[in-house]
Amino acid sequence: MNQNNQNEIQIIDSSSNDLSQSNRNPRYPLAKDPNASFENSNYKDWLATCEESNVEPLLTEEDLRDALFTSISITSTLFDFLSFEPIVGALNVLSRIIGFLWPNNNTITWQRLISVVEALIDRRATQDVINRAVRQLEGLQVNVAQYTTAFNNWNANEATRNNPALQREVISRFNIADGALGSAIPEFRIEGYELITLTVYAQAANMHLLLLRDAVINGKLWGQEDKTIDDLYKLQVCLIDAYTEHCMSFYRQGLQDLRNRGNWNAFNNYRRTMTITLLDIISLFSNYDARVYPTNTAMQLTREVYTEPNATPQWLNHNFNTAQFNQIENDLIRQPSLFNTFIGATLNASTLFRVDFSGVPVPAFTRFNIRSGVATPNPIVTTGPWLGLPNSTPDQTFNLTRRLNIPENSPMYIFRINSTATTHNYGSQFGNWRTGITRMVSYSNEGTGPSFVQDFNLNTSYGVRTIDSYIPGTGPASEPPTALNYSHTLSTMTTSGVGFLQGFVTAYGWSHKSAAATNRLIPGRTTQFPAVKSRVLGGSAGTRVISGPGHTGGALVAMSGYSALAITFESPSRQRYRLRIRFVKDFNNASLRAFIPGVFSQPFTLLGSGAAVDPNLLLRDFRYVDVPGSFELMGNVSNYDLTIDNPSTSITGTCLIDKIEFIPVDSTTLDYEGKQHLEKAKKAVNNLFTNNGKEALKVDTTDYDVDQAANLVECVPEELYAKEKMILLDEVKHAKQLSESRNLIQNGNFAFYTDKWTTSNNVNVQANNPIFKGNYLNMPGAGQTDTGVTTFPTYIFQKIDESKLKPYTRYKARGFVGSSNEV
Repeated sequence: MNQNNQNEIQIIDSSSNDLSQSNRNPRYPLAKDPNASFENSNYKDWLATCEESNVEPLLTEEDLRDALFTSISITSTLFDFLSFEPIVGALNVLSRIIGFLWPNNNTITWQRLISVVEALIDRRATQDVINRAVRQLEGLQVNVAQYTTAFNNWNANEATRNNPALQREVISRFNIADGALGSAIPEFRIEGYELITLTVYAQAANMHLLLLRDAVINGKLWGQEDKTIDDLYKLQVCLIDAYTEHCMSFYRQGLQDLRNRGNWNAFNNYRRTMTITLLDIISLFSNYDARVYPTNTAMQLTREVYTEPNATPQWLNHNFNTAQFNQIENDLIRQPSLFNTFIGATLNASTLFRVDFSGVPVPAFTRFNIRSGVATPNPIVTTGPWLGLPNSTPDQTFNLTRRLNIPENSPMYIFRINSTATTHNYGSQFGNWRTGITRMVSYSNEGTGPSFVQDFNLNTSYGVRTIDSYIPGTGPASEPPTALNYSHTLSTMTTSGVGFLQGFVTAYGWSHKSAAATNRLIPGRTTQFPAVKSRVLGGSAGTRVISGPGHTGGALVAMSGYSALAITFESPSRQRYRLRIRFVKDFNNASLRAFIPGVFSQPFTLLGSGAAVDPNLLLRDFRYVDVPGSFELMGNVSNYDLTIDNPSTSITGTCLIDKIEFIPVDSTTLDYEGKQHLEKAKKAVNNLFTNNGKEALKVDTTDYDVDQAANLVECVPEELYAKEKMILLDEVKHAKQLSESRNLIQNGNFAFYTDKWTTSNNVNVQANNPIFKGNYLNMPGAGQTDTGVTTFPTYIFQKIDESKLKPYTRYKARGFVGSSNEV
């Protein structure tokens, strides 16, 4: 097998279009003309000559292959573990991760992770930095391995889980591993080298968070006290945020530095490789929260990565000016959009150029368009615009058409593209090339059989260059992916003509295998649907898709004004669910509705942050809202529609929707969730009073506090805690009576509308706002005459009888404002 097929993307210099021909000059990540000048060159040019010199390269093909294989394998393992494997009774996932990170009990994989980043940013770490990291890693392997052994021994069966000796052993090994990871991780953020060791930092952080997850889930079974478990949970939540913020901060620094250098190919190589080795890992961190996700959760990555374009070495190595760089970025990288799957492409061929000495025409595929489908059981297929060369000259007849097709509603995906381009240089200066695709071979999965191959060949032998484009799979690291082990599928094809007299470079976009073509609920599992898996965005105020911050695994849906999104999903079996939404909301609260026709309709509120949101969106900016109530879905239904909208109240500011979660409601879940709701309600009610006797309210207890406690009590499931709920409701009523009795304002909750109040004519009392219980006051802004001379104020007041005021007593006037503007 050709050894260069091991690359994430390979380029083969060839005078023949025979795909099996060996590459005479193997190198990664692109081919280089041996006679080319080193002007405007970068690390990749230097690497190509290292085999012929005594310079030790920063990165070898084996380094890159192993680093990518390790990262993809760990991500795939975590997806399988978190989505499908049982919480109790399974082997610890850290056991498998150790096997990837410490193969043959050495640290070579970790060192390769460092080497990859060194090559991407063209900078070496000092030997002292490497040595410090290696020393820490050697100690971690022993401690984490001993913990996983103790965990697996304890978790083997019901008898072992009740064995006190095994319980003590797993606690002891946990404490040692926790301490070792806590001490080692700071050594992977050495000042000045934080970016070089960033992927090592992320993998170590990943192990630490998984370790803490084990303790939070199993601590009670180990015999740990509730306070210890609570403290470990608080630590985990804190570290999820801290680890994510560190990774994102230095990732962005590296990305901006490469953008400033101007080499788009180096910039894209960094973004793609760091997405696979870094961002995909940290996008899972929020799912490790064992109290938010106590059961298995089916997840998806919807981000898109792009392999190197099929271009000349001069183009790949060129430092573009800012305008050119931005144009390439806009051409080759799709703007944020709803997730869609690649269904096919139409390729048109024409004469690209004529050979100088003979006038023989050289054909090429000089334009194409893409067909894609949005995630529904019956995809909404759209055809994109023509990309490539316009039909502007007599030679551009486009008289040959080929169609690359994926059958609609089929499980087929393209996981590998081998493409050949012909290039002709009309001068020695950059930008004088003509180039086009002359052959394209696609590899698709077809059930469990061999790959399905489509070969479009124009039989051009003039100046060809071939690249093999794919993202490595989970099979042998030294081989391209197959129909049985691919990790990514083709999502788009793009082009850019920047730097060409005539012609274009072609790039291929890839989406992660976890992002399925349709939205299907997984029986017995919490199922996450990224908001970008919606089939349509609506509303009168431009609901739109925006780029994600990097740690969410994909883009976000932004809603403002009157907005709506609709997501179509399939229910394979009968099941009761509740909804939860992960979101960001700036400034004020937003009132929305979740609606499934004939099944469920429920208003809910996204709590505002009270301030603008950082454009980079920190992990702590994201919150969850549980939509009240639950609903039952029938089995074998493929076209349920969930709409999230705000039909009655405009959204002030912007809310960003990340994920919509369907959480199964069964007896186990009901017990767990019911207990959680009961504890929250008890705590809220007790906090209203000065003591356990509940004889008096705290001074700072407000009517709003009482209302919010009442809301929590209403969430307690009556079928499980009828007596407790009745007692709590009585205590809330008592709190309301105490609050009203000490309030000198009459009708302060507007239960009798504006009775006892004096108001301006434009003040009114409204109801049915999810923020409040009962009525609330709506006060528009002050009005003016047409000339603006006279102002009509908006007001409301009430006079208190002086006889009710006690001497030498301090009084406080307060109220709750749900939202306001320029008050």
